[in-house]
Amino acid sequence: MERQLLFGCDLFTKTNVANETQLTDLLNQINNAKEKNILIQGGSNDGCWRSSVRYKSAEWLTNCMLDTASEATIYYAEQDTHFRSLLSKSLNYDYWTNVNEIGSGNVLHSHKTYSFSGIYYIQGEDTGDLVFYNTQNLMYDCYIKSPFTKKFKMNPKDNSLVLFPSWVPHEVEENKSDRQRINIAFNVTIG
Repeated sequence: MERQLLFGCDLFTKTNVANETQLTDLLNQINNAKEKNILIQGGSNDGCWRSSVRYKSAEWLTNCMLDTASEATIYYAEQDTHFRSLLSKSLNYDYWTNVNEIGSGNVLHSHKTYSFSGIYYIQGEDTGDLVFYNTQNLMYDCYIKSPFTKKFKMNPKDNSLVLFPSWVPHEVEENKSDRQRINIAFNVTIG
């Protein structure tokens, strides 16, 4: 029997992204920006503060974002000849900060105009699962015993980064914890 990948969609994760000093510094910068309402972005969900602030001394984070996207690009290029034919050597990125208060969540959405999307969780554990949906089963009309038709949930870990193809629909469940969910979300485009 021969096997050929029909469609692929994977979740790439990295843990322990920052050291304690980097994490504390970034959290202090985020709290300062939130307190002063610096570069607030519209279009956020209720109970979510969103900003496009660029943080000082955060190259470690942008390097991790781009390294992870580069690894994912290589992985997919080995499996998808069409994708491989479209590649260039540049990766472009954009990021924003989200601070979700207790009781808030993020509605189902995707980032279809980008190659990869991701989230770096400063505080994420037990603040609401990140939920991914198979686009072929958004209306729950696939046979229950077919492979990969269920939604996939993950409880994000503090100081971890996740990356996935941008076309994947996802949402974040309500924050029922006693602390804020603080993350930096990002999109990567292959130039």
